[in-house]
Parts: sequence; structure tokens; C-alpha cells
Amino acid sequence: MSFRRVFTFGILAFATSMASSALAGSWVEIGDAGSLPSTAQYVLGSGPLDLISGQLADEFDVDVYAIYVDGGGTFSASTVGLTSVDTKLFLFDASGLGVYGNDDADVFTLQSLLPAGDPLTPLAAGVYFLAVTSYPIDPLSAGGSIFLQPLFPEEVVGPVGPGGSSPVTGYDGSGEAGAYGISLTGARFINNTAVPEPSTLTMTAGAAALGLGVGAAKSRRGRRAESGRA
Repeated sequence: MSFRRVFTFGILAFATSMASSALAGSWVEIGDAGSLPSTAQYVLGSGPLDLISGQLADEFDVDVYAIYVDGGGTFSASTVGLTSVDTKLFLFDASGLGVYGNDDADVFTLQSLLPAGDPLTPLAAGVYFLAVTSYPIDPLSAGGSIFLQPLFPEEVVGPVGPGGSSPVTGYDGSGEAGAYGISLTGARFINNTAVPEPSTLTMTAGAAALGLGVGAAKSRRGRRAESGRA
């Protein structure tokens, strides 16, 4: 077995032991989760995953977590009642392609909901990437915006923007810092057997799981005006 493989699985074993020592079903951000699938924090362990909690460190911060989704339309993610931050949530598939996103869960809250049972909710099980940002930060690909801003912010949006057919590469805008929680259904910790091969994991996902913040690219573009925002 190569040194790289031994090193990688040593990282995975350490992160898994930390996850198992936390409250059952919950994960607390280790260090600063990366902002892209290549630098995501892998939520390692076993069993159902009910809650992720973390911190947006500054107005440009974006946190991305690699989780296992059960499929069958059962997945949901929500920050409602778990943060004072004006959040946005986005889900990407294993290739970094957008699945769906949401700004406001309803007209009464500035927090976010990716619902179960929506036509855009994943049917296929597997590893997905869940991103939490603050308003008005949006994901970009090489082709531009992945998700178009909806007419009503409580709408669930698919990857119908000009960059929707390409993987996420960065973000546009700046928002706010603060602590958050994300409640989940239809999600699990990632068992080591579901983690990508070491050639793609070493010094990216593995290091991010240790909170080393490898290559977390944070877009520093100008803040959009928030006129008309509650």
C-alpha cells in the first residue's frame, strides 16, 4: 500500500473518530469548511445525519459539506429557526453540478429550505455537496450563474442559469458572518467505503475534514444592493 493511501485513510479514520464522538446524528464544522466540492468538508461516520452546525467566518465565507443522500426524494435541508443569518442553501451532485437551491423558506423568514418531495429533490442515492452561503452570494460556473434569482425568494430553483450545465467554480457577491445550523432528513454520514479514491481525495477532502482549509477560494466581488430586502 502506497504512502499516499496510508496517509489518506489515516486522515479518514481520524475524522471518523471525531464524528463518532459528537452527538449522534450531528456534525460540527471542523475549522473552516471549503467553498467548493474539491475542498468540501467530508461528514464522515455512520448512521443518519440530522444536523450540521458551523460558522460563516466573514462576509465572503461559503461552507460546503460532502454528505450521503438516501435518494427517493426524502432529502431536505433547512436553516429555519437555527440561525439569525440570512442564508442561502444549494445542493450539488457528485460532479459539482447544481441540483437545487433556495433563498427564503417562506415570506416570513430570511432562512432557507431545500424541501423533500419537490420535483428537484434527488431521487438517486449517493454523495452530494451541500453549500450554505449568506444573501446575496450565489454559485458560479465557467458559464456564469448556475441558479437564476427567482421572482419570489421563497421559490425553489433549479440550475437553469447560463452556467447551469457546468460544475461550480466560485461565488459572486458578499453577505454576512454568523453561526448557523442546518437540519436534515434523508441524509447520512459518509461511510469510508463511499469516499472517492485517494487520488482525488488526498489533500482536498481529507485535509478539509481536518479543518485545514485547503484552497478555499472565496470570491471577493462587490456587494449587490439590497434594496427592497426585508
